[in-house]
Amino acid sequence: MVKGLISTMEDLGFDSREGDLAFCLLDMDCSRDKEKPLQEALRLAKKNEIQIIVSNPCFELWFICHYTSSPRRYASSSELVKDMDRYIKGYAKSLDGIHKLIKDNIESAIRNAENLEKKALASGYCRYCADFSPTTDMYKLVGRMRRK
Repeated sequence: MVKGLISTMEDLGFDSREGDLAFCLLDMDCSRDKEKPLQEALRLAKKNEIQIIVSNPCFELWFICHYTSSPRRYASSSELVKDMDRYIKGYAKSLDGIHKLIKDNIESAIRNAENLEKKALASGYCRYCADFSPTTDMYKLVGRMRRK
């Protein structure tokens, strides 16, 4: 994904000196198989001024952070997606209009995501490893967008 983003940035004339920002959202899926490729993606991203946003196990954790400060520890992304129905009835990955459903809870989501990260760090888990879960960096992206 990072290589594809680099290509798109080149096509679009990306220029960080002009204030352009690039983000790549990646799911860790609680998978040890993704640890080494993620480390390579992080190195490539840094070299190309791309911010990596990782969710572990998956992006839907960000949605759950809008509703609870302590989601359970999920064994897989599919388990988390299935659990989404507890928070958003009828949730499916292709659900339209999710922003309208969650936007009023953005401050809670930011705080909850920050706290999940602090808990994972305090537990001694290595950032961007399979065990660094549940965590999501989405609060960093949202914070950056709000400052612009």
